[in-house]
Amino acid sequence: MAPLSIIYNFLVLLLLLLHLLIFLLLQYYIVLAAIIDLNIVVEVGFVTGVTPAIMPTGSAISTYPSSSFSLITPTVFFIGYGEIGYPQLLRECDDPPLGIYYKGISAPEEVFTTVSSPDNSGLPVSKTKTCIAVVGTRKISSYGRDWCERIVKAMSKATVKPLVVSGLALGVDAVAHRTALENGLKTVAVMATGIDQIYPSQHKGLGEQIASTPGCGLVSDYPPDTQAVAINFIRRNRIIAGICKATLLIESKIKGGGMITAHLANSYDREVFALPGRVDDP
Repeated sequence: MAPLSIIYNFLVLLLLLLHLLIFLLLQYYIVLAAIIDLNIVVEVGFVTGVTPAIMPTGSAISTYPSSSFSLITPTVFFIGYGEIGYPQLLRECDDPPLGIYYKGISAPEEVFTTVSSPDNSGLPVSKTKTCIAVVGTRKISSYGRDWCERIVKAMSKATVKPLVVSGLALGVDAVAHRTALENGLKTVAVMATGIDQIYPSQHKGLGEQIASTPGCGLVSDYPPDTQAVAINFIRRNRIIAGICKATLLIESKIKGGGMITAHLANSYDREVFALPGRVDDP
């Protein structure tokens, strides 16, 4: 019995050490992510000649002056938290990025806000655009494709036409972006890579089409030249959910990226919808 007791105690100790290692790795990635975000702010200050004033505002950090500015080209901007063009709903989240990169021919504030009729003071009123996230599996079925197209087309006929937000991935994302463009809706692709690294490569044409369409754009919270890394896709999903008032889940695995985005949207107190499965699905 003694040897069995020793083996049991050894396995328990090994399990505890494994849990400790996982905990330390998670802390490492959290700190690393914070350092990366902070480096973005500092880098922008040097590139533009503007020294950001860093101010803690709850769990986020604000940068000033309050205006968006060109970083790389006339169509690429870095927008700090609290600056003009930074999505208002994203600011309301518990974990907003310090800033986002944006690429498009329209100014970022024109993409995420709409100007309505003048109020009683005679001044035009800016309101946050209604953004709807459409997310789901990369391995979309014919059923999912058909209904994704139908739903996005129906959005294009609504009185208030929403901004369709997705992640430029294969499957549901690509169907949502293309259907939006084909039906006169504006769309934004939130990327898990640098703003200059369209992934997957077969969507380079789609990404360029989005960036060159008025009212549309590409968004990323990663600096240029950042390549595709698995953990970045999970972090990217919080921006998709955070920008939008509602998230529509077309099809997803239980642990798929679409399901993660839906959970995030629910945690932000946003509306979540899902396409019902077919009655003959296993």
